[in-house]
Amino acid sequence: MRNTPPERLALPRFPHNLGEIAFRPWPREAPATLEWFMRDYIEHFEHHLRQAGV
Repeated sequence: MRNTPPERLALPRFPHNLGEIAFRPWPREAPATLEWFMRDYIEHFEHHLRQAGV
């Protein structure tokens, strides 16, 4: 994630299914970015760490 070029992070992605698979659902009609998806992934991972008491 750290080595992803900034222009790739900000590139709008459409269509997507983040309304179905993301931790924080994203509207299907709204473009998403790789940066948003990466942040969602980290938030989901941190959620599981809190569940485990870490």
